[in-house]
Amino acid sequence: EKAALEVFDKDCLIRLGTCVAPLFGNNSDKKLLDYEINDNGQIIKGSLHIDEIILYESNSKNIDVSIFCNKDVNIGNHAQDSFEKNILVGEVGLLLDGRNRPIRFNRTERILQITKWSDSSKEYPL
Repeated sequence: EKAALEVFDKDCLIRLGTCVAPLFGNNSDKKLLDYEINDNGQIIKGSLHIDEIILYESNSKNIDVSIFCNKDVNIGNHAQDSFEKNILVGEVGLLLDGRNRPIRFNRTERILQITKWSDSSKEYPL
């Protein structure tokens, strides 16, 4: 049984990547967090906004990520406002997901929302 689980874990599962999906209240600013990625010495900085998805792809196995949350934003680190970690990138990369949970659709713009999210995450690459 132990050997079968080890084979399954090492040979059958594909490590897709890591997703950071902050939770926030209705009165949060448009900008949820700032991030800094150190990918083998290459520094990438940016911001994640409400309803935005950012996919960072890398050829590295692991990258160093620093996240600095705005007020009333929670990324599951016990209400601290920053997070620094070396993370597994996997096959897909690092996904920063600014859609609050539960995901709410704008009735008149839902097709545009879904298309934008699909394009941002490279769900169907060309």
